[in-house]
Amino acid sequence: MGCCCSSDNQIDDFKTKDTEKDVLNVALFGTGYQGKSTFLKQASIAFRGWNSRELSYHKERIQSNLLQGAVVLLDFSGVRAWSQSNFVQKLLQDRFQVKMSQEDAMALIEPMSASVRAYLAAFDQALLKEGYRRPLGDDPGKMPRVLEQKFSLVAGDDALQVCKLARDPKSEDFLEEALGLARMAQDELKVKVIGVSWPSRDRETGDTGVKANPCPWVDEAFDPGLKTKERVVAKAVYKYDGNFGRVRDISRLALQFESFERLAGALETIREKVPVLIEIENRFANPTVLGWRDITILLEITLSDGVRHICEVQLHHKNMSDARKEAHKHYRTIREILQRNVPAKQQSGVVEVILGQIQDSKEWWGPLAWLHEHKNDYEFNDHKKGLEVLNEVWAIDAVQNAFKDYEQRREVMEMDSFEYFMSRREKILSRDYQPTKQDALQSYTRTTGMYNEEFEIPTDYGRRSMRLWDTGGQRSERKKWVHIIKEVQVVLFVANVTDYDMPLFEGGEPNNRLYDSLKCFEQLVEKLEEKAKIVLVFTHIDMLPEKEKQIPMQNVDLWREEFSTFSNAITSGSEGRTPADVIIDFMESKYLEKAAPEKIVGKFRINTLETDDVEKILKHVASLPLDLAEAGLI
Repeated sequence: MGCCCSSDNQIDDFKTKDTEKDVLNVALFGTGYQGKSTFLKQASIAFRGWNSRELSYHKERIQSNLLQGAVVLLDFSGVRAWSQSNFVQKLLQDRFQVKMSQEDAMALIEPMSASVRAYLAAFDQALLKEGYRRPLGDDPGKMPRVLEQKFSLVAGDDALQVCKLARDPKSEDFLEEALGLARMAQDELKVKVIGVSWPSRDRETGDTGVKANPCPWVDEAFDPGLKTKERVVAKAVYKYDGNFGRVRDISRLALQFESFERLAGALETIREKVPVLIEIENRFANPTVLGWRDITILLEITLSDGVRHICEVQLHHKNMSDARKEAHKHYRTIREILQRNVPAKQQSGVVEVILGQIQDSKEWWGPLAWLHEHKNDYEFNDHKKGLEVLNEVWAIDAVQNAFKDYEQRREVMEMDSFEYFMSRREKILSRDYQPTKQDALQSYTRTTGMYNEEFEIPTDYGRRSMRLWDTGGQRSERKKWVHIIKEVQVVLFVANVTDYDMPLFEGGEPNNRLYDSLKCFEQLVEKLEEKAKIVLVFTHIDMLPEKEKQIPMQNVDLWREEFSTFSNAITSGSEGRTPADVIIDFMESKYLEKAAPEKIVGKFRINTLETDDVEKILKHVASLPLDLAEAGLI
C-alpha cells in the first residue's frame, strides 16, 4: 500500500556527504508488497506531519489505484470474458446463422478468463525481469519503447489486396494464382527479412519450421508454412464476403525475441530492410480478448516476376510464446465448446474463423472499455462517468464473488486497498476531492530505486537525527541496495505475515513470497557490516486472523509439514493461543534461524496503518543503549 519515488540523486548526495556520527542511517529492507513504503509514510506523519499540499500529491494516485483495481478485478472475475461470450453468441447468430446455447456461452467464460490470466502473468513477469514498471497514479512508470508504436496504415486501398492481379478477387482463378505466388513469397520473405531460408514446418517430413539465431538481431524464427487453401477459403467467405484478396496472411513468418529492447530493434531493422510496410498492429499495447500480445506487420515484397505480394510477420516476446503452452489448453476448451454448436458440415472452416475473430476481437463491454481507456489518466476529469462505471462494476455478482474468493484474490497484487477505495468511491471521484491521511496511506505503487527522509526522533537522551531509507523489494530492485548497505547502521527488515501462500509478482520457483523473503533476509545478513543491527518488523497482523480462516497455513504445500510440526510442539500444554499467534511465532522463528542472536535488537508485530505502531519502532531504534553508540555500533 506504499508509494515511493526513485531517487538516484539522493543516493549520490548521500555518498558525497560524510556520514555524520549523530545521524543514524536506517534502511527499510524486505521483498515486495511488505508495507515498507507505508511505514515511511507513517514516519512522515508521526515526526514531521503532512499538510494539505502533501496530501493532494496522492490524489491522482488514489484515483488511478481505484480504476486499475477495478480493471484487474474484472479480468479475474471473468466479466471481460462474459462480455466476449455475448460477442461470440452474436457472431455465430449474425454471421453463420448458428444459435449457441446459453449454457455453452457461459462455459466460454472460464477458459477465456484463464487465457487472459496466463498471458497477463507472462507479460508482467517480462516487464519486471527487464526492469520496467507499469504507470500508476502520478508515477509515469517505465515501459518498453515498443509499446509506444501505434497502429498505422501507410498504403492505399490497392495495397490491401494480397496481390494485384488482373482477375476478380472473388474468383477461383484469383485464389489459385494467389496461392501459387504465396509459395514463391514464403522463401522470398525469409531471405528479404532474415537473409537466409530454411524448410517450412511440415508434419510429413518432420521439419519443425524453427531456426534458432538465424541472424544477429533475431533469437528464433518460425516458418509455420502457408495458410492452407481450406483456411483461406473459410476466412475469405466468412470474414471478407468471399474476397480472397483480403486474406493477407497466406505467407507468414514469426520472429521471437528474448527482450522488449531486441523486439523494438527488430521493428526498426524491418523498416530499413522492407521499403513498404502496409500495416503495423501493436497488440502489446492493445491485447486480444484472449490476452495475446505481439506486434503484427503486413509488409509488401516484390517477387522475381515483378508481382507484389503482401505477407505477415509477427514479432513475439519469448515470455508470451512460452505462456502459449498454458493458454493453449484453454484455447482447446474454447474450440470444443464451439464445435458442439456448429453443424458438422460447417465445422471445417467456421470454427477456425470464429476462433480467429475471438483472438483478434477488441470489442469490450462498455464499462471495461472505459476503464481501460482511463485507468492511467494523471488528470482525471470525467468524475460522473467514472462513478457510474464503478457502481455498475460493483453491482455485478461475479465481481463480488471474485473479490471475496481468497484463492482468486491471491493472484491479484493490487487488491489489499481496493475495497477501502471502493467504499469511498463517491468522495474519491468528486471534483473537490481532498485525500485524507488514511487515503494516502492506502495508496500504492511499486517502489523503484531508493528514497529517504530525515527526521528528528525524541528519546530519553534528547532528540536524535535519523535518515530513513525506503527501498524497492522486487528482485530486480534488490541489486540497488548495494549503494547504501555498507553505510546502514540499523536495518528494519519488513515481512508481511499474510504472505505464506502468496505468489511472487515476478514469478520463480518456489513461487512463494514467504520463502523468497526468508532467502532475501538470509542473503542480506551475510552482506551487512559486522556492526550493523537488525530489527524484525512483522506487518499486516490485523489481516492475519481472517486470512488464516480462509487459507490455513497447514494447507499450504510448501509449509505444511514444517508448520504442522512447529504448531504441535508450541501449542502442547498451552492455552489461549490463536492460530494467527502460532503462524507469527512460526514465521519469527524462521527469521531468527538466519541471524546470530546478537544481531537482532528488536522484534515488532504491527499494523502499518496505525501511526502509533511505526512511531514506537522508530523511537526504539533511536533509543538503543548508549553503550552501542559508544562502541561504534550505531
